[in-house]
Amino acid sequence: MKFALLAWGSLVWNPGELKITGDWKKDGPCLPIEFARKSGDGRLTLVLFPGAKKVKTLWAFAKSRDLQEVICNLARREGTTTNNIGYVSITDGQKTKKDEVHVLPIIESWAKQKQLNAVVWTNLPPKFEGDLTPENVLTYLKGLDASDAHNAEVYVRNAPRQIRTEIRSRIENELGWTHSDIKKERDWTELKKDLGNRVIHKTKDNSIWAVVPNRPAAFGHLIIISWKSRREHDITDEGLFIDGNHMQDMMQIMHNLAFEMKTHLTSNGEITGKKCKRVYAISECETKNFPFHFHLIPRFSHESQGHLFLFQKELEEARWMTEGEAEPMIASDGNNRIRKAKVVLKHHKALLRSKKWVKHNRERQEFIGNIVDWWKSPKIAITLRQKG
Repeated sequence: MKFALLAWGSLVWNPGELKITGDWKKDGPCLPIEFARKSGDGRLTLVLFPGAKKVKTLWAFAKSRDLQEVICNLARREGTTTNNIGYVSITDGQKTKKDEVHVLPIIESWAKQKQLNAVVWTNLPPKFEGDLTPENVLTYLKGLDASDAHNAEVYVRNAPRQIRTEIRSRIENELGWTHSDIKKERDWTELKKDLGNRVIHKTKDNSIWAVVPNRPAAFGHLIIISWKSRREHDITDEGLFIDGNHMQDMMQIMHNLAFEMKTHLTSNGEITGKKCKRVYAISECETKNFPFHFHLIPRFSHESQGHLFLFQKELEEARWMTEGEAEPMIASDGNNRIRKAKVVLKHHKALLRSKKWVKHNRERQEFIGNIVDWWKSPKIAITLRQKG
């Protein structure tokens, strides 16, 4: 007896208690699937939908050889009743009575080609207020709060690559929620444990942390981390600021913390210290295996300003040492930073002594003009308008 389970959504990347044998195969029957069911946590999930574009689904062998047991197992995994589970038995002709989308003939024909005894699938109905159009779906997704928007984005990104629906294409084009390869995603569990005793602030949805770094560049130095993605991100990455609510929350937290620094922070945390005069917000996501983050570095009175301050703090950070096995590696890292700094200093000293450093006002104005022209060029201007 060979029983198969069909899938096109979260069953593939999160089977949970679903009992299957082997991997998901990619040559399932072509069925009308679309993002047409609102979930309680904000997600818009994939379900059978009449009139939708037909896409090739996935399938896997069920462990059990008892049809009723397979149906009940899938119902438990989906958190629903057996009334919302579809099935067809080739052996004895039993089949589900609920087939509003008229997929039974397609699945039955496919099962016979594969020489299967029965096929079971999730048969939850669509649930979306109003007409299910790409425009209405985008309006819905853009209106979600930060936590729900994250849930919706994760679901869309994790949906199997071959489930290419009309609405998915529009979501990818306008929101940037392209497919994620689960195997390449990061698991931040261990990193969160390591940072745990240095966290000074968390958001209610746990998506943003303010953490004291293990090698602070100055007293009060903080790292503001976004856990929205399970992979590394840089500020130059496409789609990073798509979740406007999340990034707005991040900017608000940075502002609040920077305000507290400037109001109350001193260079040693006591009355005897120098007062914080400025706070620098820096994005330099060069660290491997670390999520997207900003640095908040306070500058105190009577210290160098701007780039010179940051350059000095970079050298100070390079001198930090820790005990234990990591010491040689950190020493090497510090030496490399200082060596690079010396090269930079030597280069700029040479420029200062040469005529190459001299820029006439005409050249400077032309340079500034070229930058302005680039930003105002039709292609860039149109792109900026489209992104709001």
